[in-house]
Amino acid sequence: MFEWLKGIFSREEERRELSLEDAKAALEESIDKRLERIKRLLEELKAEGEMLKGKVIDVDEGDAKLRRLSNTALKQLSSRLLYLSERFRPPKTFEEKIEYCIKARGDFEKELALFWKSIVISNILAKEELRVVKRTIEELIACMDELQEVKRSAYFKLKEQAETQERIKRLKAEVGELEKEVQEVENKLKKVVGEANRLKEEIKELEDRKKKFIEESRLGEIEKKEKEIRMLLSNNILGLKKLIQKCMSLLSKDDAEIVGKYFESLDEAILVDKRGEKLKNVLKIVREKISEEEAKRKDVERKMQKVDYLLGLDLSGLYERLIECKSKKKKITESIAEMDNKIKMLEAKLKALEAEKSKLDRERENLLRNLEAKKDLIKV
Repeated sequence: MFEWLKGIFSREEERRELSLEDAKAALEESIDKRLERIKRLLEELKAEGEMLKGKVIDVDEGDAKLRRLSNTALKQLSSRLLYLSERFRPPKTFEEKIEYCIKARGDFEKELALFWKSIVISNILAKEELRVVKRTIEELIACMDELQEVKRSAYFKLKEQAETQERIKRLKAEVGELEKEVQEVENKLKKVVGEANRLKEEIKELEDRKKKFIEESRLGEIEKKEKEIRMLLSNNILGLKKLIQKCMSLLSKDDAEIVGKYFESLDEAILVDKRGEKLKNVLKIVREKISEEEAKRKDVERKMQKVDYLLGLDLSGLYERLIECKSKKKKITESIAEMDNKIKMLEAKLKALEAEKSKLDRERENLLRNLEAKKDLIKV
C-alpha cells in the first residue's frame, strides 16, 4: 500500500542534498498518483450514488413503515454520496494539494458521521449495494491515510530549512538596520552630550566672570556707602518733620513742594534740590523760630542739634556722592542682570539638551533590547 511513499523516502535518504524545488516536484508527482486514484474512487462513489438515487426498495405490505424508512434513508445516502464526490474532489495547486493531504481524511470521516444512520438503515434492505459503497469508502479512507504521510517528506524538512534560512536572513537584515539606528542615535547622543558640556563650560565661565566682576566693581562697598548716606539724611530729616512742616507755610509754594519731597522720596528731592539750598533755608527758619525758652527743652534741644548738624553738612557734596553711588550701582546691576539673562538663556538650552539626551537614552535602550532579541532569535 505504501510502496509509492517508500520509493520517495528511499530516494530522499540517498539524495540528502536534494534541492527544495526537486523535492517539491518529486512529492507533487507522488501525490498526483494518489490523487488520481482518489479521483477515480470518487467517480465510482458518484456512480454508486446515482444508482442508489433511482433504486426503490419493495417489502411486504405489512412492512410499509420499514419500506418508507428504508427508501428515505436510501435517498439521503444517495444525496450525501453525490455531495462527497464533489466535496472531496482533488485540488489543482500544490499548496491546496498539501492541505488536502493533511486534512482530507479527518474531514471525510466527519462527513460520514453525519449520515452514518442512513448507511445503517439502507444496509438492512440493500446489503449488496451498500457492500460496494462501503468498499469504495474504505479504499478512499486508505488512500487518504497514505496522503497523510506527506508530512514526513523531505520536502517539508527542506522547506523548513529554507524558511529558517530566510527567517535568519530577514533577521540579519533587521539586525543590520537596528545597528544602523543604534549608531545614528549614538551619534546624536555624542553631539548632544558635546553641546551640553560646551554649554556647562560657558555657564561656568559666565558665573566666574560675574563673581569676579562683582568683586572688582566693589558693589558691596558702593551699596554700603549709599546706605550710610541715605540713613544719615533720612534719620535726621525725618526726625525734624513736624518742625519743618510748621515752617513750610513761610516758604513760597514752589519751595514748599520741593521741601515736601524730602518726606516722600529722598531720590526725587535731591534731583530738584541739587545743592540742598531749599532744605537749608527751611532749617534756618526753624532755627530762628525756636525761642530760647523752647530750646531749653530736652526734646527740642536734640532736634536743634540735628538742625545744626544738617546746616553744617555739605549737602551738595553728599547728594553728589549719593547720585554717584546710585549711578555706579545701576551700571553694575545692569551688567550683572545682562550676565544673569545670558546664564538663564544658556541654562534653558542646557535643560532642553538634557531632555533630548534622556529621550535619546531611552530610544537607544529600546533599540538595544530589540537588537539583542533579534540576535537571540538568530541563535535559536
